[in-house]
Amino acid sequence: LRDIGEDYRNHQRIYIPENLLVKYQYSTGELSRGVINPSFISIWEELAQKAESEYDSFETSYHLFDRDSQFQVLSAARVYRSYLAQIRNKQYNCFKEKHAMIYDDVADILNNTRMDLAN
Repeated sequence: LRDIGEDYRNHQRIYIPENLLVKYQYSTGELSRGVINPSFISIWEELAQKAESEYDSFETSYHLFDRDSQFQVLSAARVYRSYLAQIRNKQYNCFKEKHAMIYDDVADILNNTRMDLAN
């Protein structure tokens, strides 16, 4: 979700499911122009809510991974979840703005993950 604009601009790739483009009446022409309108926001939110649901499930099942990989996979899920909040705060601008995490935010996520896994 964070790379929608970059993927289209650099590789002409569209990872938005076609059924959502049709459902919300958002065209590939609008995508190519980076149009952020209610249709785009609805598509983005539907995909983001699905991702958040998966992240929620993962929070309760990370223990199914090998112990030596739990920190990495749980940290990655938490970092990617934080991108969703960041993009929402930037009014869904994932066309012209490259979203990146600042060091302190990543450090907080990693420290919290370490503490959670230690418990």
